[in-house]
Amino acid sequence: MTDDGGGITYDGVDPGPEVGERYNQDLDACTLEAGPLPTYQPLSDAEIRAYFALNLEVAACLEAEGITVPEPPSEDVFVEAHRAAAVGTNVETWNPHAAVPPDQGPRMLEKCPEPTLEDLVG
Repeated sequence: MTDDGGGITYDGVDPGPEVGERYNQDLDACTLEAGPLPTYQPLSDAEIRAYFALNLEVAACLEAEGITVPEPPSEDVFVEAHRAAAVGTNVETWNPHAAVPPDQGPRMLEKCPEPTLEDLVG
């Protein structure tokens, strides 16, 4: 990072060890000021079940707007899929917004917002 807060551009040429050293210095300074990055905490089964319930509400909202949403999986299958995805397994998870045609995406996100982590803990 430059002294004025600007970023560093990379042109594909190895910038040499001094840039790496500067990066580490900047990272240390940021960590001192902001604190360490939080560690990842996967959602609990109860939180995933709550997320499933919120997605069912979104599906009902989308259907009320004329969108055909695929049948949801069972709650247990949804939980297992989200657990698998959390550890990096390449698994498809059910998302009612996946059924929304691209040209209707922004309007449907406004009318039927996707659940967020804040909806679960808030």
